[in-house]
Amino acid sequence: MLERADTGAVTGWDDTSMLTVAGVRRRDITASAVEDFITKQGPSRNITAMEWGAIWAANKAVINPIAPRYTTVSSKDLVKVTAIGVEAPVMPFTADRLLHPKNKDVRTRKVVFASEMLMDQASVKLMRTGEEITLMGWGNAFMKDISSTENEKSVNMTVELNLGGDFKKTDKKVT
Repeated sequence: MLERADTGAVTGWDDTSMLTVAGVRRRDITASAVEDFITKQGPSRNITAMEWGAIWAANKAVINPIAPRYTTVSSKDLVKVTAIGVEAPVMPFTADRLLHPKNKDVRTRKVVFASEMLMDQASVKLMRTGEEITLMGWGNAFMKDISSTENEKSVNMTVELNLGGDFKKTDKKVT
């Protein structure tokens, strides 16, 4: 590690690729996860070999209940989705949604609901016409039509909203 720091291969001891406390702290590891990891090793002069997965699992246990959930769509290979049916909104509207579905204390965010939305190409490739999917935070929808280009990239999709549908019965949950 010293050689990497001295030759400039890394930005410093706090570089995220360095296995130092400063390096892993920059990767958003919590102090309580580091403490838990050190405690599990125990006070010993013996060399212990613990997997890095243990420290990340401890960190996940601390962060998961409080971390807000955000939704993003890659600007590359977007698919325009049009919602149809009696439940499709005529005008866009906003509604408050929890940033963490299982923790009401995290806070809320405004979500826009409209008859047109965007999805990732990767999500759309897994869907079939006629299939019922769940649009997370909104409700269910039936896949009606998917149009593709010559290279099989989906460009447009039509769904019919079924907001009263049972999300437990769908295989695909799309954010």
